[in-house]
Amino acid sequence: MPLFFAGIALYVLGFVSFIVAWIGALINLARLQQWTWFVMVILFNWICLIVYLFAGPDTPKVAQYPPYSPQSEQFPYN
Repeated sequence: MPLFFAGIALYVLGFVSFIVAWIGALINLARLQQWTWFVMVILFNWICLIVYLFAGPDTPKVAQYPPYSPQSEQFPYN
């Protein structure tokens, strides 16, 4: 009987981690507007989730801004 309850506990922990990963993937795909991946992950849950984790679309790189150059503190005379 203790092994049965240990098995149930492990199953619940695995299921909760799967749900968290699945919802996180759906949120990320919606944010990236990757609708084909989004629908595939909804329809074929665990197979597409595994493929997405290894070969899914990457998040776009953050835009690089030019370094800040402070303006001179001298104001032009009028």
